[in-house]
Amino acid sequence: MYKNNSLSVTLLFLFILLSISIVYGDGVCTLNKNEYNPGENSIFNCVCTLPIEENQDGYFVWRDSTGDVLHSVSMNSGNCITNSFSNNYIFNYQSNYSGNVTFSLNENGTGTPINWGGVRDVNYDTFNVTGPSIVDCIITPNYYVNITNKNERVNLGEERVLEFIVIDALTNYTLTHVQCEVILFDSRYNYPIFQEPFKTYNEHHVETGAYGLGYITHKFDDKLLKPNSTYYYEVNCYCLNNTDESCYYGDGGLGAVAGFKECTTDSLFTTGDDLRLKDSTTTESYDKQNFNSLIGIILMIIILLFSSWLLTSKFEILRYILLTLSFCLGILAFVMTINPLYASVSTFILYLILILLFVTVSSYIIYFQIKRINSKKIKNPIDRFRKR
Repeated sequence: MYKNNSLSVTLLFLFILLSISIVYGDGVCTLNKNEYNPGENSIFNCVCTLPIEENQDGYFVWRDSTGDVLHSVSMNSGNCITNSFSNNYIFNYQSNYSGNVTFSLNENGTGTPINWGGVRDVNYDTFNVTGPSIVDCIITPNYYVNITNKNERVNLGEERVLEFIVIDALTNYTLTHVQCEVILFDSRYNYPIFQEPFKTYNEHHVETGAYGLGYITHKFDDKLLKPNSTYYYEVNCYCLNNTDESCYYGDGGLGAVAGFKECTTDSLFTTGDDLRLKDSTTTESYDKQNFNSLIGIILMIIILLFSSWLLTSKFEILRYILLTLSFCLGILAFVMTINPLYASVSTFILYLILILLFVTVSSYIIYFQIKRINSKKIKNPIDRFRKR
């Protein structure tokens, strides 16, 4: 009976792992949003989870609903498992049209790149360019630049400046005194890495000055940043009417109060060389991400070979405890294996697994104690009868 149970549980465990692998086996491309104002920046971003989808050539092609090509740029999927590949296009100042963006084999938007034609692959997204409303503004990022030498690639450990311009979406007048902040995300838009300005004291936002120009300074020594990788940054701006956070029209607007305004945009940049000090809070954490991936693979192999033996143990409570521990470690190993970027989260996951294990072990102990007590209660009357 133990052998049959062992085989069943082992097959179930393998089925769970394979099912999760299939779910993650997708190449997916998405726009940063689907509704745009004229003049806004659109970003098309693609990620993958299978090695055969990496390093494939193609084109990002923006087309309107009539099939006319608005923008086409040559792309390569690169190391898309750990680092997305992206490009952007700023919509012209016409409104009320729609279309789609595709990762295509040909520059006119036709064909599918090699190994990107699976049933779960999504290599396109749709957009609508509508007329702006009275509360809309438009943010145009200038990209992260060096103060003395403009360079699109950001070397880790250096201080850089993000410049951006905010204009009114209806009149195209620049807006001064707009309140703005910047949030940097990983390439898959899963988690924020930093926010500027950091919300302490009264420095919640930066304000745009003359000609609607704003800038934010940051030193790129954050431990989650990796060299030669692409990242998103999100710029959020707003202004309120008749308050200390009012904004004003520039250019031909003659300094009039602009009223309530709100706008958000995304952009991306690529990191360069790693110039950070090699200590425990910077590049060492990047090395640990690769190490965690290797440890995850080793754990998965050991657990798969060990799972059959667990159910053959003669001690029932030990079998259940070891099986639970094996399953929990298997989940952790798989998370560490599929994406090294999750290494920073692995400690949190480990704590959850330990809590689950503690609760499970406690439940098993209580269960078997109750079972033992109940069995004694049943046997005691019989023993008394025999003694008589």
